[in-house]
Amino acid sequence: MDAMSKVLGKDSVRVSDNFFDIGGHSLAASTFVGELSQLGIHLQIMDLYQNPTITSLVRHLTPESIVSQGACSFTSAHTYNASSLHVCGS
Repeated sequence: MDAMSKVLGKDSVRVSDNFFDIGGHSLAASTFVGELSQLGIHLQIMDLYQNPTITSLVRHLTPESIVSQGACSFTSAHTYNASSLHVCGS
């Protein structure tokens, strides 16, 4: 969630917040996907359009989308709690 907060300039983001409803746009989507990539989570921009909340993005993750460097294991991402992307990426 830290990556989304950072990209959108928000103090906090809830797992149920829709990226686009809270200020996201195409350039921010590209930046956010890039931030996740640096954390070892590889998604396409279209994945964010189809899964615009943290909850739906985490459910969308596959073992292939997560690289072991800098990211959590697939199991912990898939069985996430409310701060999974924060825990995995920080």
